[in-house]
Amino acid sequence: MPAAAPPSPLGVELRWMRNLAGMSGKQAADRLGVSQVAISRWETGTRHPDLGSVESLRLATAEAVTSLLHAQDLTAAVRRRLSEGLDRLENKDYRLLLARLVEDGSTEVLSTFTITRTGLVERQEEIHRLEMQAEGMRHFQPLFAPGQLNTLEYARMLMLGYEKDPVKAEEAAMARMRRVKVVLKGPRPLYHVVITESALDLTFINAPSDLRLGLLKQIHKAAQLDHVTVQIMPRGRPYGLVPIGSFIIYDIGQDDSVVLVDTFAAQVSFRSNRDVGQYNTFWQELTEIALNPEESLKWLADAIHE
Repeated sequence: MPAAAPPSPLGVELRWMRNLAGMSGKQAADRLGVSQVAISRWETGTRHPDLGSVESLRLATAEAVTSLLHAQDLTAAVRRRLSEGLDRLENKDYRLLLARLVEDGSTEVLSTFTITRTGLVERQEEIHRLEMQAEGMRHFQPLFAPGQLNTLEYARMLMLGYEKDPVKAEEAAMARMRRVKVVLKGPRPLYHVVITESALDLTFINAPSDLRLGLLKQIHKAAQLDHVTVQIMPRGRPYGLVPIGSFIIYDIGQDDSVVLVDTFAAQVSFRSNRDVGQYNTFWQELTEIALNPEESLKWLADAIHE
């Protein structure tokens, strides 16, 4: 049996605070207005609290420790431990440490090397599970056609860019097409994508045929579905804030979103309110710059008949 993963650095600090205050998991949960399960997951690192929750625990711990220090029957060792703990809790550097750990804990980096070594099929299935948790997805794709709207022929060529074994590439392409089928079926998750015109012009070496027409038809058909919104970003549109690569915001529930960002070397996911808020700002500006859904539908129809 494999050894259990060690707790996260943030989880260690959360448990230290709770233990210093002499609070049980249930007492800490009641103080913060969350479930006892949430406290347990934060401490083990399986879920990541936001900075507001961590700060609430820090303040609750400081208050509890201050009360304990007023007791008359404390031993010298206990009083010293509580006093030193309180000093640490109120230290500016400790608060900065907690903020950094919250930020680090909500960011995950998965290298392209790890993805390909583990297997492209497995990665497609991981993303599919994330998609199935989401109520909605907001996707910006400036590089190539969005995976959720691929054709099989396009998916094959894309996977061959990561995996030279044609059998494994075909398996990965089929795994992606299972995602496409589920996303197009609807009614959940809602899918809203902004695609640049340049992304639709991407071609592949050794492609068996011109893949653009089939791709345009697939996207045009999807854009007519009630739960799918497509916006096209024509060439020459001026940008303000410029995301370097593609990103998807998975809206899982109220105040719970995950941002997945693609780069050449890695996929990076963010959960912190600060990072999600930044990508929400990017998204709002991109949807305002791009053609609206009706204009985009006409753009696609015209491109098909060129």
